[in-house]
Amino acid sequence: MKAKTDFTYSPEQVNGFLQDLCNLAKSYKIRDVKKFLSEQILPIAKNRVRLGGYKVKIKFVNPLDKTQQWSGRGGQPKWLVNGILQNKFTLEDCRVD
Repeated sequence: MKAKTDFTYSPEQVNGFLQDLCNLAKSYKIRDVKKFLSEQILPIAKNRVRLGGYKVKIKFVNPLDKTQQWSGRGGQPKWLVNGILQNKFTLEDCRVD
């Protein structure tokens, strides 16, 4: 079975790949498993569609330095933590409408 690069595999085809892989692994034919992986699985993995990496709207901006921005995801940036701890501004002062 030749690997496709257009990502139109049906669930049955994916299950077939996995079953073939399990059968090869059970028979301890390491050379066959490596060949199967390189021909069938790796082309899919190399050309996979990225799920992340898209731009997120900025939700907070440093009122003292507009170049410092934060989307609200992940940990709070140092400029925000330091500004709040030093009473230079509050979280609400940084919020973008």
